Amino acid sequence: MKSKIWIFLTSIFIFISLNAQDINGKWIEFEIPNSLRSKHVNIIEIKNDSLFSYNFNQLEEKTKIKISENTITLLDTINVDYRFLGHNILELRPYYQNKIDDDPAIFHRLLPTKLGSNVNGDFEGFSYTVQLEKENLSFTLGEKRSIKDPILIYYPPLVSDMVSINSFAGTSFLCFYQQGIIRYAFPIIELKNSSMIIYGIPYHKGEIILSKVE
Repeated sequence: MKSKIWIFLTSIFIFISLNAQDINGKWIEFEIPNSLRSKHVNIIEIKNDSLFSYNFNQLEEKTKIKISENTITLLDTINVDYRFLGHNILELRPYYQNKIDDDPAIFHRLLPTKLGSNVNGDFEGFSYTVQLEKENLSFTLGEKRSIKDPILIYYPPLVSDMVSINSFAGTSFLCFYQQGIIRYAFPIIELKNSSMIIYGIPYHKGEIILSKVE
């Protein structure tokens, strides 16, 4: 009997915790990579009555918003439902002509990148490798690749001609470029002298460790 009560109380605590999360903060949208994608990486900041849209350190747009229970209203006319899917994961579902969108946008809260001991300086020129679910990926930071020798991830499909590290508001990102434009950016949890830990690659759950090639 005590165990059932404990499970019940634990479930209530988890429910309250998920719904009590603060929507204010900086968020990045994770999408399925598509080589035809045209828009830049979608980074937003929600701050009380305003929503900011960034292209990394460049402010693109500022919009007035109202936040009520499970709804964000933009410019007093556009309603977006929101809910927390888990710790620091936010789902947004816009309304279009009084019909809710069936394809929600998933955002992850941006957290500061941890730096390992003795980490300093520029990482450009260092090579990394990682074993993904169906392939091995390797690249050198800052190296520009020719159209005949691009950086490829087959699952999901991602094509890039350069990989580099960029930062925004204390978070570092592993960025994949196409013709000088950042198409995809994966937050770096921790940077070490011998490796980096990232997350956010679709179909690859959890953290991914990239090892530095000595």
